Formats: sequence, structure tokens, C-alpha cells
Amino acid sequence: MTAIHGLLVGQGAVFLLGWIWAWRKGPDPQENSLILPLPVRVLLTTSLLAAAFLISRAQGTGPYADWVLGGMFFSFIGDLIMAGIIKVPVRLIGGMLAFSLGHFFYMNAFARTMLFFEKPWPNPAFWLFLALLWSLNLAGWLRLVRRKGKAPGKVKTAALLYGLWIGTMLSLAFDLAITLGGLWWLTAAGAFLFAFSDALIGATRIATLKVKNVRLLIWGTYLAAQMGIIYAGWFA
Repeated sequence: MTAIHGLLVGQGAVFLLGWIWAWRKGPDPQENSLILPLPVRVLLTTSLLAAAFLISRAQGTGPYADWVLGGMFFSFIGDLIMAGIIKVPVRLIGGMLAFSLGHFFYMNAFARTMLFFEKPWPNPAFWLFLALLWSLNLAGWLRLVRRKGKAPGKVKTAALLYGLWIGTMLSLAFDLAITLGGLWWLTAAGAFLFAFSDALIGATRIATLKVKNVRLLIWGTYLAAQMGIIYAGWFA
């Protein structure tokens, strides 16, 4: 087993152990949610960065892995901001800025991989997905965030812009999967779960939607999202 395979197995094991610990402790009374302990979250995000680094150093991964490493680095910073380890004036905005930089690198990974395989982009599918996702984001923002949101106005505005940005990333991920097929659908699945995880944050922390065990659900989908994007560069 290589170090990369070991990290993959270890990440699943750590999340499972963290879930068992959270289940035994019980839901947080303020948030009514099981919460992974902070050391587990830090270990998981550090291991994701390590996996991205090792894959980028492997032979034959093309431009995808190098750009994904940059995306995971800024995601790592975003995780530390959201966990309160890196202090910023407004945690949600700081996290969105860090993850937005990460998505910039992810989008470059997807686009440059299509060019690496001499495939044209963007394809009609990209524009179709972009129009659909931007429309859904705007409708959700108007219904849940603008009207019912409990956050300050600047956080609501940042959430709208971030939603459009991650929708663009997801559209490019689908474009990559449709163009190249095969295991590149793992990237698209990861990007979709990333958008889903962030949508849960927006709906519950900025708007007023109540979801049972949302903190655990956010981390579970986020971990699967990053693993899909990162390991696609190794398996595809």
C-alpha cells in the first residue's frame, strides 16, 4: 500500500472514529447537532492537504494535481478560519474568501486538464450548467438568505457572490466529466458535494433553516467532496 492509499484509508477511519466519539458525547445543546472534535477536524484537513501534495509529486498526473494542491492549500486555510484557529474579523466572510481562492485553483485544474488532453472548452454543457446553477443560487438566496437571513447585510452579499462562484466551479467540473468521462466523474461528484456542503452552511448559519445534526453532515459531505476532487488526480 502506498502512502496515498494509506491516507485514503486513514481519512475514512479517522472520520468514523470522530463520528463514534461525537455520538457517544451526544448532540451539542446549543446547535442540536453532533460535532466532530476539533483535533479530528484539524487532522482530517491536514491529511487532505498531505494527500494533495503527494499526488502532485507523483508521475503522470498532469496539470490537474498541481492546481488541486493550490486549491486544497486555500481550503486548508479556510478550514482553520472556520474552526476559529485563524482569527479574522468576520469568520464566515474570511472562510468564503479563502475557499473562493481554492475554487479558483480548482477551476484552473479542470480547465487545464481539458486542454492537456487537447479537448475544447468551455463546451455547451458548461453554459447550460452555469445558467441553471446561477438561477438556482439566486432563487435560493432571495428566498432563504435575503428575506429570512439572520446575518448582517455584508455577509448576505458575500454569500450571494460565493454561491455564484462555486456554481461556476461546479459547472466546470461537470464540463470536465462530460468531456473526458471515466473516473473524472469523481471530480464532478466531489464538486457537487462541495456545493451541497456549502449550501447547508448558508441555509443554517445565514438563513434560518433547521437541519438535525447539520454540523456532522456538513463535515461528512465536505470530506467526501475534497476526497473526490483530490483523489481523481490519482485514480483517473
